Amino acid sequence: MLAASNRLDRTAFTHCFKAGKRVSGAHLQIITGHSPTFKAAVVVSKKVLKKAHDRNRLRRQIYAILYNFWLVERYQKTIIVLVKPSLASLSARARVLAVRVELGVLLNQR
Repeated sequence: MLAASNRLDRTAFTHCFKAGKRVSGAHLQIITGHSPTFKAAVVVSKKVLKKAHDRNRLRRQIYAILYNFWLVERYQKTIIVLVKPSLASLSARARVLAVRVELGVLLNQR
């Protein structure tokens, strides 16, 4: 899980959301910005999953994937991950696998 010190606060989120560079995939959109340390945020809307506990579970799983990516790659930027509604059509295991693969591809092409 990602520590609170590695999560974006409201002002940094707003700045990165407006000025960051966007990359889209089939199930995710990633916004990256410049930062001296690794910071991340994950956005899962009601359009993706209706129940709050499902959205929170997916958010926690994506934070865990980002944490592992940060440990291995030592990625030093600000990242906002926006989940698209197309992810809801997949099963729970397929969602995690799709997110892991797509995050690796999108972050490495930056």
